[in-house]
Amino acid sequence: AYEIPKRDWSSDVCSSDLCLAEELDDQATASGDIAAQLVGASATFRIAFIAHAKNETLALALTEALDNDAHRADVARGRGPIEARAAAARGMHDLALLDAVAHDTRDKQRRVYRAAHDRIDELKTAHETYAQAEALCKRLESLVSRHELTLTTFTQIERDWQATHLSTSINVAANENLRTRYAAMRTRAQAVVQEQAEYWREAERVKAELASLAARLDDPLYVESTAFHQLR
Repeated sequence: AYEIPKRDWSSDVCSSDLCLAEELDDQATASGDIAAQLVGASATFRIAFIAHAKNETLALALTEALDNDAHRADVARGRGPIEARAAAARGMHDLALLDAVAHDTRDKQRRVYRAAHDRIDELKTAHETYAQAEALCKRLESLVSRHELTLTTFTQIERDWQATHLSTSINVAANENLRTRYAAMRTRAQAVVQEQAEYWREAERVKAELASLAARLDDPLYVESTAFHQLR
């Protein structure tokens, strides 16, 4: 059985580690114990190991364990299995860094370039969608606070909100907070619209009564009968 020499995996990479990474064969890198050790190693070591990895599955696991875009950009620009480098680009969130990765790989590795380019488009779409959804939420809040909300306007905002599909994988926390914020505002708006509906129903009732009274006042018999009762 292949065994990695014992060492402090949290420390930075050294030349002997690079030699070790180059010498690990497919059977060794496929070992769960070895994978667990490597995933727990320092980011610097993992990046160096990915560049020399022979096992694509392990390289992907190490790439997915990276927790910041600077490290992912290093993997995307570096050597190693193409799928791991593409995965690094797909996991990034910083548009400026992604632009740099796309620029650096455009003429060198089209698959990584395409992954970075697609990720840029995905992030831009997600940001635009969030901005649209936030604008709807702010508009509803403003209308409710100024007592200017109407059923027609609320219906249109609801329709636009339903057509806005917030990402479930990008800016997850911010999107969830916005959904919660809109849900609370929707409840308030529904109460306002309900109150308005009751007001207009009452107004229609009063209007009908006044119309009926006006019609009766035009009836001479009604006027005479009313006057007679008043005199009594």
